[in-house]
Amino acid sequence: MKKQFYKFSALILAAICGAAALSACGAKPAENTQTTAAAVTEAATDAATDAATEAVQTTEEPTRAADEFVRTVRVESWETKYGDETREYFCQQPELLIQSADADAINAEIAERCNKIFDAYDSGKPMEDFSKGAEYKAYLNGKTLSLVFIDRAPVNQSVYYYVYNIDVESGSRLDDAELIARSGNDADTAHAQLAERVAEYFDAKTAEMQGGMDTVIAKCREKTLSDEYLGKAQYYLADRNTLSAVFAYNWVAGAEQYLDTTEVFPHLPQY
Repeated sequence: MKKQFYKFSALILAAICGAAALSACGAKPAENTQTTAAAVTEAATDAATDAATEAVQTTEEPTRAADEFVRTVRVESWETKYGDETREYFCQQPELLIQSADADAINAEIAERCNKIFDAYDSGKPMEDFSKGAEYKAYLNGKTLSLVFIDRAPVNQSVYYYVYNIDVESGSRLDDAELIARSGNDADTAHAQLAERVAEYFDAKTAEMQGGMDTVIAKCREKTLSDEYLGKAQYYLADRNTLSAVFAYNWVAGAEQYLDTTEVFPHLPQY
């Protein structure tokens, strides 16, 4: 914002100096005044447009941290021997520090998932029947807290994501429409942009696959970009108000459906 102000001021000063110089050389004052006014008006319009765009795309530097509203209530990590193989496991359980019915429901849901893992750990049960590891990531943007709980499946490469968006002041959980609006985007644009991001992801993932699978890949791609799959997206705000999403994709082998994350709109410089 300061750079735009200085640029605007410099344009005005340059215009005034130019008008004075031309007047001294006998130029026509009325014509020069009209030209100068047009230039200043155009500069002011450009500056105002830039300022408005910046106001929508950026957020103020945060004065609060996510750990004011969420904490790790329990964390365990351990190793298990399977013949010559050592397998590592862990579980990090988050807890929202927000007093509301929605926060209590989220805490209960996450606790239920973590307790299954901790119970197996405490009783010495084989972890391959429960989880390869669970953890979370928390992001705070203004008054929006996004909590992403991640649980790795015990017997394959699947990773499960559970997204919770909550207003730290009201304690109310946010739906996708509210969350997307807080990113400064409209829902239709966000959904269209997500489809592009998912298509790019799928194409990059299959780019080096051997020939002979074109038909299978095409079917998986079509399903991945269907309303059914795109409708499973879970949106959240990552660092610097970056609109992101957990998305589902159909794959050529293994489980029919896998999950991953992507930025919907790349973040913009803000702080």
